[in-house]
Amino acid sequence: QWRAFAKFYIPLACTPLITIIIQPIGSWAMSRMADPLMSLAAWPAVYGVVFLTRTAGYAFNEVVVALAGKPDGQVALRKVGYWIGGATTSVLLILSLTPLGELWFGQVTALSPELTALAGSSLIFAILMPSYAVAQNYHQGILVHEQRTSAITEAVVIYLVISSVCLGLGVALLQHVPGIQVALGSFTIAGLAQTGWLLLRRKNMISLAFLPSKADSEPDPDSD
Repeated sequence: QWRAFAKFYIPLACTPLITIIIQPIGSWAMSRMADPLMSLAAWPAVYGVVFLTRTAGYAFNEVVVALAGKPDGQVALRKVGYWIGGATTSVLLILSLTPLGELWFGQVTALSPELTALAGSSLIFAILMPSYAVAQNYHQGILVHEQRTSAITEAVVIYLVISSVCLGLGVALLQHVPGIQVALGSFTIAGLAQTGWLLLRRKNMISLAFLPSKADSEPDPDSD
């Protein structure tokens, strides 16, 4: 029992620890690119908005775990996920392309005009984050339901590696681009790769020999 519990729980426990590592790497990269002070000053306001739009995706994970085994549960969950992803992405799109973004950053968060302009123009680089957050948590919820949690840790490691590589390339090659935009773009690329890995592992399209799983040999009920 303890061995089964450890196999299930340890990957989940390691996941947030690995995620935390990327935060100082992002700050380091922004401090070595164009407009470092402005990028670092605008980052809390910009990422705060992004985080708010992603919270619905985070909560979706618990719903998926609870309902994935119900009859037609996964079909219904996907439909709800499309609506959540579309709605939250629309919020970022509106803030980045309309005067509402200037109102939010300039009046609500009280940024200076220069920081407001930078924050508004940078938000477009995070436009896909709410959508893939929903997709990630859908796939993760299915994997947790099937007790294949090691795939979740693998995906987070992929996120860490790809985002670190992208940030390093940004420091080396994109000195003329504001660091906050490079950071958001790097995290978006890494997040898409993380989501893709979760999808592949959930669909059993990739089975790692050194991470055997009984569930890997079973048919996927969501293979449509």
